[in-house]
Amino acid sequence: MPVNDYAALLRAEDIHKTFPVSHGRQLKAVDGVDVTIFEDEVVGLVGESGCGKSTLGRTLLKLHEPTSGKIIFDGEDITDYSRKQMRPVRQKMQMVFQDPFASLNPRMRIRDSVRAPLDAFGIGTREERDERVRALLEYVGLGANHIDKYPHELSGGQRQRVVIARAVILGPKLVVCDEAVSALDVSIRAQVLNLMKDLQYQQHLSYLFISHDMSVIRFICDRIMVMYLGQVVEVAGRDELFENPAHPYTQALMSAIPVPDVDHHTMKIELSGDVPSPLDPPQGCRFHTRCPYAKPECSKTQPIPVEIEPGHAVSCLKYA
Repeated sequence: MPVNDYAALLRAEDIHKTFPVSHGRQLKAVDGVDVTIFEDEVVGLVGESGCGKSTLGRTLLKLHEPTSGKIIFDGEDITDYSRKQMRPVRQKMQMVFQDPFASLNPRMRIRDSVRAPLDAFGIGTREERDERVRALLEYVGLGANHIDKYPHELSGGQRQRVVIARAVILGPKLVVCDEAVSALDVSIRAQVLNLMKDLQYQQHLSYLFISHDMSVIRFICDRIMVMYLGQVVEVAGRDELFENPAHPYTQALMSAIPVPDVDHHTMKIELSGDVPSPLDPPQGCRFHTRCPYAKPECSKTQPIPVEIEPGHAVSCLKYA
């Protein structure tokens, strides 16, 4: 997707990630995706389950090695970096996973879990690390009475605060949040989102925020990427995307957002059929098998991104 990459913190070009399966077949989890994230920006990544969102996030952090493509982070081409070369880069990029309980060692106290990144990189003395942990836990809403507890003694919201504190304690520039609030109750979700916003402003963080919840995306993101079956089909600023969704898939996602107003009526766009398998994606436009506006040429020609407004790009033959 075209975007001005001036002062970009992360720029990924034509990222592919495939996984080998039986009989020599390849699962195309990510298929030719471009990503640009600027400093102090929150980019949302939305789409149905199985579309490749999490795989893309992990690939950008090189938790998965890209099959092909280029990743430039903070001015460095890290595409072919070894694990040893990636070690200093890890201080500047972190991840928050969906399940906070699975993200924490059940045998480690909260103090030790949050301090672990400081220990791994040998930052400060033991006393300085402990003080930094105490201050950060207090900032995220966990007082001194939580510091020596184990993960099972905390609620889901408290555990996610611990995971967030651990992710930001090294002062990273980029945090990838993979469904970071989807497992939380609605009231707790709002508190955690506000905390993440506060941390962004305080520490000048950039987020790649992966979610299927459009209301969460609208609240926290500056720019949004819509992903379908391994490819990005639309990119736009938050307000532009919600007011003028261009791709039929984006329109369908928007129509599914519940509105808390009994007098508000929105025409629901029903998508027929199931999401095709990434083992055997459709020819032409990936979405044509479910698109209510599909034409014969959609099954033959793969659309390329077209900028229909400044900063608003869409991959659909309607705009070709």
